[in-house]
Order: sequence, then C-alpha cells, then structure tokens
Amino acid sequence: MHLAPAPQAAHLQRRQAFNLHAKKGQRIEVRSGQIWLTQDGDPRDVILGANQCFTLDRSGHALVSALEDASFVVRNAAEVTRAKAIAQRTLGGTQVPSCAY
Repeated sequence: MHLAPAPQAAHLQRRQAFNLHAKKGQRIEVRSGQIWLTQDGDPRDVILGANQCFTLDRSGHALVSALEDASFVVRNAAEVTRAKAIAQRTLGGTQVPSCAY
C-alpha cells in the first residue's frame, strides 16, 4: 500500500507571513480566516477567505500573509490531480468547485 504524504498545514496569526517554495500545480486551501497570496513574477494579488482555494500556476517563491488569523493547507500537485480524477469518476463528470476535492 502506498500512502500519500499528509498535506502541509499552517496556522498564521494576523500579519504573520509564510514563505513557500512553490511548485506549479500546488493548491492553497484556506480553512479559516483570510490570506493574501503572491507569487514571484506574477502581478496578481490573490485574496482568499475560508473555504476558498488557489492553484499555483508557476514554480518559485510564493508568500502567504494572514490578513486575519488564518489556517490553510498546501496540497501537492499529484494529490490535487488524484482528487480531481476521483471526483470526476464518483460524480459522473459533474462540475464541482475546485476546493471540493
């Protein structure tokens, strides 16, 4: 049996920051609070609240800052891909929000 590694979880207090050595395809899933996310070379600022997520579209440095106390999970690309495939099989191709799997 092959066990996938547990997702990387983090808890930040307001104004704390988390440096992430990001890999394309990783997904940030916010469990509670609100975060601000930026990736090197990307002009966008992404703000996420509870139950929202964002899939990183480039490798490199990313910075996650807590706009308020926050908890979030970082999932690797392989885990995200597996979850999408399972959702499509079990839900018959039904469109589901990206954070639902």
